[in-house]
Amino acid sequence: MPSAEPEAAAAFIQALIENAHEKSIAAFSNDVSRVKNTRVSNVKEKLNALSVAARQSREARIKRIEERNRQAIATLQLQIDLKLSKARQDREDRIVRVQEALKTARQLDLTGPVHWDDLRPLRESSQVINEVRNGEEELPDYFRGTRLLEAELARLQEREIDKPFIDGLTELENQIAEIRSDPELAALKARADDMIYVEEYDDLQRQLSDLLKQPTEFSNARMAVVTQPAQVPANPTRSPLVIFVLGLFLSAIFALFVAMISMALRSSESRQADGAIAES
Repeated sequence: MPSAEPEAAAAFIQALIENAHEKSIAAFSNDVSRVKNTRVSNVKEKLNALSVAARQSREARIKRIEERNRQAIATLQLQIDLKLSKARQDREDRIVRVQEALKTARQLDLTGPVHWDDLRPLRESSQVINEVRNGEEELPDYFRGTRLLEAELARLQEREIDKPFIDGLTELENQIAEIRSDPELAALKARADDMIYVEEYDDLQRQLSDLLKQPTEFSNARMAVVTQPAQVPANPTRSPLVIFVLGLFLSAIFALFVAMISMALRSSESRQADGAIAES
């Protein structure tokens, strides 16, 4: 049907459109925000999981290296302790032997080095010296004489540290120092960020950055505006179909009205006939 108030109708339709536009934009913005927040949360969870895994991996690696270094240091320290113990025992044993040799030298009144032939009374001194100097046989310690034995005994008894006299001890201590200053272990402990060593980190960071840049407000979005209001035609025409339907509707109402009047008349005539029969 042509509108009698085209401008009011256009304004009403435009109001409906604007209301629908606001609701649809709000719903769309909420959907975008929900999806964005879900994706951001998923990416952050992945980053956090990777961070935890990287930290745990580094800590486990540190523990493995520390355990390996402890075992290596313990092995080297055991070798050092054995060397120190042996050196101390050797020194103590040497003290006992020197003391025994000193006692023997004193009993024989040997103040200087002598040889076996020196014990013969008719031996000349020059011959004894030459034989001692050129001899290859191992002589008893007391043949060194009391003067040398006393000096050695005093030196052994005054010694407090045996390390300088132990072969290979310095090399073992240097190995322990190198293990304790393990550069790999120091680097792992000093690492502040484990994520820079995770391959997926950069890709996840890009995803997160792109998601955070996605807008969730669409205030500048506009829907189409009705610019052509309905107009009443100068010579309105009736649709034949509408006229036909209206005619059928009016005819049906008229036929119903006639039928109701006919039924009322028949009912009145019947009541009159029944009354006449009753009176006769």
